[in-house]
Amino acid sequence: MKFAVALACSIASIVASIVASIAQADARSIQFHVQNRSGHLLQVRFVSKSRKVFWPGDHSGYNQANGTRANYDLACNSGERICYAAWSMPDEKLNWGVGINGTRYCSACCYTCGANAAVNLDR
Repeated sequence: MKFAVALACSIASIVASIVASIAQADARSIQFHVQNRSGHLLQVRFVSKSRKVFWPGDHSGYNQANGTRANYDLACNSGERICYAAWSMPDEKLNWGVGINGTRYCSACCYTCGANAAVNLDR
């Protein structure tokens, strides 16, 4: 079953257009497909809202070059809420999702373990 969600999140006066589509996946994993169209090198990380876990780690992120699409396959607990965060490098002036620490509010940035999410990060 597929459906699409569209949302514009405003963080630090930067508007990021987010388009997400969800499809059924293994209930113990989640797949994020992130398209970087920001014009910048980004760091991308994922945060569990159900427990204190970050992917790839507590103080790190995945580097993603402008114009690239990356697939992130994460092991998670069934029913767990996983959110994405991204920021421009090296200055962190542009931000998307729940923020570096996973504490910012974004209503369409989190998905349930077992989903397949496609995210476009634009300026």
